[in-house]
Amino acid sequence: MRQKSIVHPDQLPLRFDSRADLDRLVEQRAAERLEADAFLWRLRIISIESLLLAGLVAGLALAARQPSETIVRAATLAGAACFAAGMLALGLTAGIARLVDRIRQWRSK
Repeated sequence: MRQKSIVHPDQLPLRFDSRADLDRLVEQRAAERLEADAFLWRLRIISIESLLLAGLVAGLALAARQPSETIVRAATLAGAACFAAGMLALGLTAGIARLVDRIRQWRSK
């Protein structure tokens, strides 16, 4: 026997007229969650690439027997430039994606 669900008086009841409404809501929430996760993964990739590039520059400068000031400065500049370029690319990609979505919505009206 199934128990009747008890809804708290302060909670708004969820009423779905059809299964399609429920499916649409679930898909929308899943898409929002996946989009947020994708942004975090892209940010992690940019950070890892920046650290790797800075490490490579430092390693090459060490192999060339450069002074320690030069090594630190070159590695820092290379890592910062890589991170800035990655963030710029990430921001431009997100902005263009939103622009394309708005154009699609505008054209569908």
